Amino acid sequence: MTDGEMDKLKQKQKEIIEQINEYQSNCKHEHEVIKMVHEGSSASLKVLCKDCDILLRYPSQEEQNKYLSDEK
Repeated sequence: MTDGEMDKLKQKQKEIIEQINEYQSNCKHEHEVIKMVHEGSSASLKVLCKDCDILLRYPSQEEQNKYLSDEK
């Protein structure tokens, strides 16, 4: 891969990140979902917007228990 090709890929990545940020900022976050999110070698439960995948909050203990017991 040449430097020019890498620059083009980085530019595309930047544009996509900007599009995602714009989509997330315009989203109304009406649909929540609890997901297990992996971060390196660990994972945690988070409440994300189902439509735009942005972190909304961390689940309560009750929500965590319900998720982990598969009572969704």
